Amino acid sequence: MQKSKILEVLWLADEAGLLDEPSERKYWVHPLIENRENSKKFLVFYSDLRKYPEKFFDYYRMSINSFDELLQKVRESLTKSYTQLRNPITPEERLTVTIRYLSTGVSFSALHYDFHIGKSTISGIVRKTCQVIWSTLKPTEMPEIIKDKWLEIADVFYLKNNFPNCLGAIDGKHIRCKNPKNSGFLFFNYKKYFSVMLMAVVDANLQFITIDVGAYGKDGDSNVFKNSNFGKLLYSNKLDLPEPALLPETESNPQPYVFIGDEAFALHTHLLRPYSGRKLTEIGRVFNYRLSRARRMVECAFGVLANKWRVFHTPIQVEPDFTDDIIKACCVLHNFVRKRDGTNFENSETISLEDIEVHGTVTRSQGIENMDINFETGFSLSEALDILYNDIDADEIYIEPPEPCVQTDEDSGDENNGEVDNLSARQLRTKAEIKLANNKRYGGIGDDNIGLENILSSKSVTSSEQYKHVSTKSIDEWMKKIKTGKKSFTWIKGGDFEELQKNFPQPDFSSYKNLSIVDIFETFLDYDIINYLVAETRRYALFLNCPDPHITHDEIRCFISILYLSGYNKLPTKKSFWDSMDDMKNEAVCNAMRRDRFLQICRFIHCADNTQIDAKDKA
Repeated sequence: MQKSKILEVLWLADEAGLLDEPSERKYWVHPLIENRENSKKFLVFYSDLRKYPEKFFDYYRMSINSFDELLQKVRESLTKSYTQLRNPITPEERLTVTIRYLSTGVSFSALHYDFHIGKSTISGIVRKTCQVIWSTLKPTEMPEIIKDKWLEIADVFYLKNNFPNCLGAIDGKHIRCKNPKNSGFLFFNYKKYFSVMLMAVVDANLQFITIDVGAYGKDGDSNVFKNSNFGKLLYSNKLDLPEPALLPETESNPQPYVFIGDEAFALHTHLLRPYSGRKLTEIGRVFNYRLSRARRMVECAFGVLANKWRVFHTPIQVEPDFTDDIIKACCVLHNFVRKRDGTNFENSETISLEDIEVHGTVTRSQGIENMDINFETGFSLSEALDILYNDIDADEIYIEPPEPCVQTDEDSGDENNGEVDNLSARQLRTKAEIKLANNKRYGGIGDDNIGLENILSSKSVTSSEQYKHVSTKSIDEWMKKIKTGKKSFTWIKGGDFEELQKNFPQPDFSSYKNLSIVDIFETFLDYDIINYLVAETRRYALFLNCPDPHITHDEIRCFISILYLSGYNKLPTKKSFWDSMDDMKNEAVCNAMRRDRFLQICRFIHCADNTQIDAKDKA
C-alpha cells in the first residue's frame, strides 16, 4: 500500500515536470549588458552630473555634500571583493541604483535597462543597500532620546504650534504593497487595498523620532501602537520623559509632557487625543483646534516622505520583509536629508514644481505664528476659498477641526489622493482662517478677528502692485455675498419663461433624416472621441493602482450604446439587462457585452486626466 502511494507521488511529480533535469542557462551574462564595464556608461554619467549641483539634487534627492557623506558612511559595507571572474559593482553605483529606486518607484526591469545590470542583481543590491542604510544611519538619525533632547523637542513644538509640553505627534500610514501569497486578508485594510503599517512619532521639524514598521494592514492604529516597542514603553511608563512642568502663564499645577494623536488612540497620562462629542464647550473646541494644528506635523511628515521618496506612490511589488527594509531606509534617509539640506517646507517638500503632483491650491509656509482663538466671527472655508479666487495671495488656510464623532481620520480617505474639490458641504461650512504672505491672519479662528474687508483694504496688501486690480466694487460684492450668504442673480423685470421660450429658434433636423442610427451615433461620438475615452479610461484605472483593463474602441461604443438603451428602456438597475427573468432580460445587450465587463467599464469610465486637473477650475 505504501509502495503504491510512493509511485503515485512520483508519477504526479513527473507529470508536473518536477523530475526533469534543469535546463541550461542560455546566457551567463546577457549580450545587452556584458559590455557594461567597457562602456563606462555610469562612470561618465556620474562624473558629468556632479558638475551641475541642481541636476544632481533632482536626480539623487539630496545635495552633493549629503550624498558624499552618505556614501562615506556606507562605503565599507557596500564594497565587494574583486575576483578572477568579474569586477564588483562599485559602492557609488550600488547606492545610486537604490536611491533611484526609492526616489522614483520604477520597477527593477526599468532599472535593468537604465544601468545595464541584471534584474535579480538589482533586487539584491536594493535590499542589501536599504539594510545597510538603516543600520548605519539609525544610531545618528533616530537615536535613543534622553530628557534634555525631549525638552528641546517640546520647546520647538511650542514655538511653532503654540502647544506646550508636547513631545511629538503620533499617527500611522498605510504603505501600499502587493498581496503576499497565502496571506488571506491580513494585509487588506479598511481603505480596500493591501498594505503594511508605518507607525511614526514626529517632531515639529517633520523628522521621525521613532518608527515601527511591518504590522498587518488590517490592524488599527491604536493596536499597532500598543504592540510597538515605543508604545509598550509609553503605556508602561518606562520612557525617560521629563518631569511635569508648568504651562505658560501659570504658577501652579504642573502638567505632564505628552504625545498627541487622533481619536483612534487610547487616552493616557502621556498621550492626548481630541475631545469627543458633538456639543463641545468653547474650551473643548479651542483645545481640539490647537491639538489638531499641532498633530498635523505627522501628516505633513508623511506627505514630505511620500513626495521625496516616490516608491510610496505606487504599490511596492516585493515581499513584506523586503518592503519593511524599504520603508525603514526611506524614513532614516528622510531625517538624514532634512538635517543637511534644510528643514524649511519649500526647500524639502518639493524638488521642482513641475515634478510634484499638486492637489489643491493651498501651500504651506515656513513658520507658524502663535495665535489665540475665537470661533464667533469670521468666515467659512467656502468663503475663504472664494477669497483665493479673488487673487488674494494667501499662504495658508487653517480650518476648525471636525467633531470627532462626525468624522475621523479613519474615514477620511487615502492620504495621497486628497483633492480640494472633494469637500463635503459640512466641511465647506467649517470656520476658517487665512494667513497672508505677510504673516497676517484673518478669519474665524485667528487672533486678528478681521473679516474680508480688512484683507482687501489692508495697506500691506493693496499697496502691492499685484493687488491694484482689486476694485472697490469687487470688494463690496464679496462683502455682500459673505454677509447674506447668498449668490447674486440678475433677473429680468417682467420677464416670463414662457414668453422667453417663444423666442427660441426652432430646431432643424432635416440634415439627419436620411442618416442611419449608426451614422447619427458617429456624428456625435466620432472615432477620435471614442479613442480619447479609451485612453482616459485606461489611464484612470492605472491611476487607481488597478490592473490595466485593456478596454477597446468597440467596447466603449458598445458601452455607450447600452447607456443610450437604458434611457429608453428603463429597468430597476442596469444589471437588470442581464437578469434571468424574461420580462427584464435583453438578449441584444447580453450578446453584446458581459455584465461584469460592463460594470468594470462603468467603474473606470473617465473623460479627463486626473493628474492634470486644474484645481482652480470650478466649472
